[in-house]
Amino acid sequence: MKYPEIKIMKQINTQPYRWCKEAVLLQITNGKSALTRISTKADENYCYHSQLLLNGKPLIQGNYPLCPTCCGLLARGYGIEKTDTPELKTIRDNINAEYQNIFTAVKNLQPLLGLFDSGYYVIADTELYPTTGDEYFFANVPDELTCISASCEDFWISDVCDVTSGFPSYIYPTQSNECLNIPHARTYLEKVIQDNSPRAIAYYDSGFLCALLDGHHKAYACALQGIPLKSLVIIPVTACCHTSQSETPYTICFSDITLPVSDFPLLQQGNTILSENETTIKTLYPPSGYVVSNITIEKYHNMPISEIAMQLYYYPTVKVLASFYAVSPEKLDITDENITKLMTSTNPYHYHELCCAMDFYERTDFPKALTIARNLINFYPTKKLFSFLLRHKIPETEQMIIDYLIEHDPTDEFWTLANSYWL
Repeated sequence: MKYPEIKIMKQINTQPYRWCKEAVLLQITNGKSALTRISTKADENYCYHSQLLLNGKPLIQGNYPLCPTCCGLLARGYGIEKTDTPELKTIRDNINAEYQNIFTAVKNLQPLLGLFDSGYYVIADTELYPTTGDEYFFANVPDELTCISASCEDFWISDVCDVTSGFPSYIYPTQSNECLNIPHARTYLEKVIQDNSPRAIAYYDSGFLCALLDGHHKAYACALQGIPLKSLVIIPVTACCHTSQSETPYTICFSDITLPVSDFPLLQQGNTILSENETTIKTLYPPSGYVVSNITIEKYHNMPISEIAMQLYYYPTVKVLASFYAVSPEKLDITDENITKLMTSTNPYHYHELCCAMDFYERTDFPKALTIARNLINFYPTKKLFSFLLRHKIPETEQMIIDYLIEHDPTDEFWTLANSYWL
């Protein structure tokens, strides 16, 4: 019997990927294929059914479109706690210890990684929001197939007429809600705010969405505080890029991470197999995995978890996140001086850039959102801006409203809206 082997091929330069702290490329050989994906061929509606399986049980189920800007329909699965997976129990103590680095993490995860199909994977250290990209706790997804916006490969933003390609951002549950032990989850409250906090473990599913394999209690502790969940995400091959003249790819994609084909020894040796279940290296639709003739989507009922104590407002929706990344946030230095330069330019696109940034920072870095609002009210007051001010009745926003009313009169189109601040 051959045992699984996990080899780190290279450390990846994560500087081009704003969402990722560090990452490595792995090669898994002799994988057990206990944690694998099955998919049907696309039907007449250009959609296919797919399941992520662990020991034959579905952890996540979906009906996915071939259209990259369309969202999939997802349904929760059987419950990872019922799958009798000793490998998860084996790694639990190690992954609940303080995080050291990506290399130590790979060593600690080897029993789990051995459950996957043989092939290439990327493991990335990142932060995930404990929602599905909507405005509810990730574990409270509906039992039946439901549209999940974050599952689309490319999110279309009409405000700026652009798309943002998906990358690991949100999570989908694999554990039954009845397993949540609130007193135990609260023991993570202090740990999850530390840089070296224990990582959750997730598997990249599609678009902006990951299946959470371990860390549901950590996610609950994060949601109580409105902070992201520090996670290690396992990302399979999602696509290969070719020239029109060649069947041999020149890059291999792992969600947003793109690597040159020279990083893959199997391909350099003339072997065109990226995983044991792929006999071609063309663009992977459906995703790599066993192709089957039919998949039955089953319904697994779960009682919802109370969201009363959660700070879910601080998590950007997928629309807000995608809009923010569409406007190249690394170019937006949020200071009064730089915003003034943008607002006094002749390019109307700069206003949309600042609005997208304000929406994102309203949830993630409120002082930056206030800086943007203070400038917009002087240069370009809009209903959107006043809606922001009315949502946050604090001394800073009240002063902005007072200054605005002093400078304007009752004939101004926003006079009534501004006065409603005190209602």
